[in-house]
Amino acid sequence: MAFAPQQLDLHDLAPLAVAGDKRWLVARRGDKPVLLHLDGAGRPAEVALPRYGEVAAQAGEQALRLVWTTAPLEWLHIDLADRDRPVVGVSTPIPGLKAGEYPKAVASDGAVALVSLVRDEPGVDGPRSVSETVLLDATTGQRIGEAAALLVWRAHCHGGRCFGAAEGGTPSTFSLIEFGAGGVRTLESFGARDCSGLFAWVDKAQWRVAWARRGSAMTAAVDLQTGAVTTTEVPGQERVCGHLSQLNADGSPAFDPDSVVDLGEGFVRHGFDAHRPVDGEGKPSGPLRFFGHWSYHRHGDDWKDGEPRSIDEEAPIAAAPGSRVLWLARPGAVGVVFTGGDGVPATYLPLRAVCPSAQIPTRPEPDAALAPP
Repeated sequence: MAFAPQQLDLHDLAPLAVAGDKRWLVARRGDKPVLLHLDGAGRPAEVALPRYGEVAAQAGEQALRLVWTTAPLEWLHIDLADRDRPVVGVSTPIPGLKAGEYPKAVASDGAVALVSLVRDEPGVDGPRSVSETVLLDATTGQRIGEAAALLVWRAHCHGGRCFGAAEGGTPSTFSLIEFGAGGVRTLESFGARDCSGLFAWVDKAQWRVAWARRGSAMTAAVDLQTGAVTTTEVPGQERVCGHLSQLNADGSPAFDPDSVVDLGEGFVRHGFDAHRPVDGEGKPSGPLRFFGHWSYHRHGDDWKDGEPRSIDEEAPIAAAPGSRVLWLARPGAVGVVFTGGDGVPATYLPLRAVCPSAQIPTRPEPDAALAPP
């Protein structure tokens, strides 16, 4: 398989959002912020941004909304009517929002927007963290209704309604909620959340949430029209936090956006990591190098693993402590970005390129199906 790595003169890369059937990243070229995506040919492309920020949400089917929750409070609309030629709008103020240092969840459908953040405020015994979630008019930025004193970790808005996976109350309770002009409506509560691991994604007319808990892993499906919730629990080892890798009962591995990407006709997943070569005495003898594997999964089919390989043997890609592996994807094409760090350039490695026919064989051999032409 011929790897064709491409060095990117970018730094401060971070995942931004999934919108217009594409994965979007934010980065800096020198001191200039840019939006990074794959163009119609499946190649990395950049669009200039007025300000760097790592918080964004899909705003309807054909738009992105970037939000800055520190002064100056602003947001920005990006038109994706032509997803390969994004049109960046003008930053405008958000009068209905109070500045907060730590944004957690942002969601919008183009009509309304939910923003949840944490800020440090003075307290009797010193600074205290305060959680606040607000609903905003997406056009004017004005607040709709009252703020809620809860923390929303994941959210999705659809048809003027916003749903969230939230924690709040005394004692703290993990719940699925709907947040509207009349305030918060609890759809279902699940008690205290005592394990890390939480993913959310949209599956047709449902918003799905997956999380780990002691002794099991959970999924919930929220009907975007009615707000009805159905849950599934996958038992695990007693008193041990469940592994979200167990959650594949519906045939969809899309619960893990960090390692799995949906191409529409199937999924690709990667398992890349970094290691440092050592000498005969076990001492580090060179820079960190990425290695790993990938595999392909057609809808309703089994995973077909590509042969695990050491990436640095075929295309040396150096890393630095804290380096990350991020997705870039669009229909028909997908690759991973190795962020480098500490002066090491970022590198893009395609796993599947756009083919002229845009078709995948019914029973592809993993290497042939996913290799760049």
